[in-house]
Amino acid sequence: MNARYQSHRAPRHAALLALLAVASSLPAQQVVAPPPPVAVAPPGYQQVTANGVQQITPSKEEPAEPKEAPLLQQGILSVRPRMSYRLVSGDGIQSTLGHPVTTTIQSLSPGVLLGLGEHWTLDYAPTWTFYSNRTFRDTVDHAASLAAGYSSGESTIGFSQTYTLASPTLVETGQQTRQESYATGINGSHRLGHYTLMDLAASQSVMHADAFTSSRSSTVSGMLHYQFSERLDMAGGLSVAFVDVNVGPDMTTTRPQAQIGWRPTDKVSLDIHGGVENRGFRSGGMSNMSNPVYGASVRYRPVESTTLALDANRGVSTSLFANEITKSTGWGANLQQRLLEEFSLSFGYTEAKTNYLATETTVTAGRDDKDYSFNVRLSTTFLRRGSIGVFYQKGHNSSNTLGYGFSTNQYGLEIGYRF
Repeated sequence: MNARYQSHRAPRHAALLALLAVASSLPAQQVVAPPPPVAVAPPGYQQVTANGVQQITPSKEEPAEPKEAPLLQQGILSVRPRMSYRLVSGDGIQSTLGHPVTTTIQSLSPGVLLGLGEHWTLDYAPTWTFYSNRTFRDTVDHAASLAAGYSSGESTIGFSQTYTLASPTLVETGQQTRQESYATGINGSHRLGHYTLMDLAASQSVMHADAFTSSRSSTVSGMLHYQFSERLDMAGGLSVAFVDVNVGPDMTTTRPQAQIGWRPTDKVSLDIHGGVENRGFRSGGMSNMSNPVYGASVRYRPVESTTLALDANRGVSTSLFANEITKSTGWGANLQQRLLEEFSLSFGYTEAKTNYLATETTVTAGRDDKDYSFNVRLSTTFLRRGSIGVFYQKGHNSSNTLGYGFSTNQYGLEIGYRF
């Protein structure tokens, strides 16, 4: 095993652990296509987001200098402002339950990314959103993130703190829903021997939703890796979570799980994890539940300009409805293609099935949803730091509960510039 593998392979597994171990609520699915995410990890570090908690670890590759200089550099402080505008026209979007309407949505979002050396970043972006249909509320949303990453010898550590205030239309609630969330995470790894590596992570997330159930989740997890080679890693571990909800029984979850990461060739990668979630109710709720959970991801890059990705997952999370949890199973495929060296074209398709389960013996749930979404996006760059793109998304949700089914077609334009 070469030295490069030893020094840079470990952090990647800490990031993977973050995706597998955190057992808090998953972010609710939005009806309107969200904009592409903005990376806010420190230079030379990679960022993985799990349930709203950013996990920051040193990149597998050697840290590289940013392609573009910041607008302002004063000692170790760098300033990178940005501005984006988004225009979406869509039908079948619900402002209130059971009333799909047609609307145009305009969003303006200035933002700034501050860097302090190679280890710390602070990002903030407000977003003004305006609807042409007055059944929706115009909003001012906020997103802030503090992230740090360190590496010393055989150990790495990452930290993040996030805050989000947003009012999207959600599939789960069938209406525009104001949500405020805070999330704190710390994750680290340490090499125990030539082939073994230990990952540890802890996080806490708090979510408040107007007129719906709010929750607080605390999670700790650990995973032990055995690296057979540069291309094959196997691991096993356990995560434990404590979930408090303001309406309904509080919960405790334990999740033993195993993971395999395999790179058979330079063009193909495969990551699989699976386990059993044991969910107990601490205040007179339903009897304990056990559910298999899993995730799988395949990446194929036949040439530098083409990437094909396939993903599948099954998980359990708290619901925005009182005395309920959700069990979801889904899969998705995505194709990204660079055209004429100037354009990027992507196609995506997802399917999911969600079952709503009661957590209290006096409550009857039983809602079942099936949804699919197809999207295509074409984008390019201009003036070195600018980007412009157009997209189309078609979505459909069928439900056995009146008011939650919908079909939507959305067309959009996105323009952004980094100063």
